[in-house]
Amino acid sequence: TEMIGNLESITTDEERIVRGDKTDVVGLPIVAPPPAPLPAPIPVPSNASPYTLDKSQFGPLSVAADSCTDGGCPSKSKCVGNSAGGQLIKDKDCAPCASGQTWWPCDVEGLCWCWADGTDRIAPAPGSGIKLYKGGGDYYTICDDVLTRDMFYSIAPDARDPYSYEGLCDAILSYNAHHSEKAFGMGDKFQRTAELAAFLGNTLHESDEFRAGREYLMCADHKVVGGKVYCKPCDPGSFDWGTFTCGHSLVTGTSDFNEYCQPSSKPPEACECGRGQGEGGSLEGYVAASDLFFGRGAIQLSWNYNYYGASVALTGSANTFCDD
Repeated sequence: TEMIGNLESITTDEERIVRGDKTDVVGLPIVAPPPAPLPAPIPVPSNASPYTLDKSQFGPLSVAADSCTDGGCPSKSKCVGNSAGGQLIKDKDCAPCASGQTWWPCDVEGLCWCWADGTDRIAPAPGSGIKLYKGGGDYYTICDDVLTRDMFYSIAPDARDPYSYEGLCDAILSYNAHHSEKAFGMGDKFQRTAELAAFLGNTLHESDEFRAGREYLMCADHKVVGGKVYCKPCDPGSFDWGTFTCGHSLVTGTSDFNEYCQPSSKPPEACECGRGQGEGGSLEGYVAASDLFFGRGAIQLSWNYNYYGASVALTGSANTFCDD
């Protein structure tokens, strides 16, 4: 208790320090006014499916084997590099692993894998070392027996688009349909529930309890023109937390704006910088959202090098997130 009291005293006297890359504050927190109340949700039957996706639409896994070195690759597959494995790797470097090579890159776990012919190229997820839970079938997700709709909306009562219970369950289902290492699908019920709790704790914090699809300072103040989103990036001092509008844009005229883009990181390590450019006319002070790498989604993915890695890991191609 004495220690907590001392920490509270230090925090109270401490001057506010705002980080440049996020809205977090060291010391006194900036308390945003509560958002406008949302319409009451439409009641959903308790026996309704947690998914909008049809499980039958998913084909076979792209991963014929997690490694090429255990007797080579199975028939109708080839040894390729895992670009999301933490090192730059080319397919030609991995090819010899299927023929018995034991040195780099064949001796690095997760760097080379067997890609099944005719499937989407989605590399295997890092192994947890925990056995797969087989009690729910090939397309089991934790929405089948642990995470209920009532539970989701009790911890995120003000969740708004793009977040929803069905959306989360669909995302887990889609991910698990492409990976043998299942999200929240490894181990016993305690292990699966603990992983879910850790995930929700992190994502609820990052996304303002599933209310922020885009980072507030970078794109809360935005316009949609011709179906395309344009953001008005803002500094904390110019941002009105009551109206979520920006009084003074960080973008000057048509100058380049590349916040969250590290120029020294380039393909094939990161998405290319240099696309963010201010607009003119009625969009002065705004920049196309598709050209920026600010925080997005439940984990508020940020920076060009993280977009690259996430794109490769989740879609099999860097272009998916780098281009849009």
